[in-house]
Amino acid sequence: MRMRKELRWLLWGLWLVCLVVAVWFVVAVIMLWVDGMRLNQLQN
Repeated sequence: MRMRKELRWLLWGLWLVCLVVAVWFVVAVIMLWVDGMRLNQLQN
């Protein structure tokens, strides 16, 4: 199955975008969780 170069680059681009979004989402969730932990510690 021969793929055209443009299609392959497009798939690579989509994969990279998904990867970046996933990493950013995980980092954002961790930051929010750490902030929540810190707020809970301050309240106690």
